[in-house]
Amino acid sequence: MPWPGDLGAYYTVNGSSLGGLVTVPLISALATDSQVNSAVTDTFAPDPAPEGYADHIGARLTLRPDSFRANVRQVNTLYPKVVEMTELYPQLTLPIEILHGTADTVVPIDIHAREVIKIVPSAKLTALDGVGHMPHHVDPDAAIAAIDRAADRAGLR
Repeated sequence: MPWPGDLGAYYTVNGSSLGGLVTVPLISALATDSQVNSAVTDTFAPDPAPEGYADHIGARLTLRPDSFRANVRQVNTLYPKVVEMTELYPQLTLPIEILHGTADTVVPIDIHAREVIKIVPSAKLTALDGVGHMPHHVDPDAAIAAIDRAADRAGLR
């Protein structure tokens, strides 16, 4: 769903031509493992990240200059596409199960999930109290139950 406000200086600067030439290579070269782990911790907050998660997913690969530039540029151009897609959401008829933590600060539940269920009749929301951005890691049973409900609603079981 479209979000309020802009993306902030991080995306504006790093997504610009000058930022792509100057700040992206600097951040790529100077970012420490501690900063990478901190970003992973922030993504999971308030829940803990699984032990070794950053290494397992290759989190440092996001700091390669080409990857970094591509990511910030994609995020910078995302908003108009989200607006365009949102207009089509009411046409969706497939069973949609949304599992969302109420403490998610990366993708807030009130901006996205609670708005989607207002316009997509087939969307069902399971809000997990106090859970952050990675509910499938925090409560895998809830994720499996959501998949099972979607399969049941689709007539696959």
